[in-house]
Amino acid sequence: MEATLNGVQIRATAKQLYEEEYPPVVEAAIDELDTPMPPYAPFEIEPQRMYVPILEDGINKRVEVDLE
Repeated sequence: MEATLNGVQIRATAKQLYEEEYPPVVEAAIDELDTPMPPYAPFEIEPQRMYVPILEDGINKRVEVDLE
């Protein structure tokens, strides 16, 4: 039996953005939604580490990806 794994795992810091902090691209996306009540909570994500899963000898492991 052969198995494949797909995905990515990310360790990151996240900060919720408030309206006065929205970058233009976020403001434009919110304007496109055109909703009466804001269902959104934009976050700024800063990746610290990133991993991809591998299957080695039947064991699920992960390999760190260089972010540079």
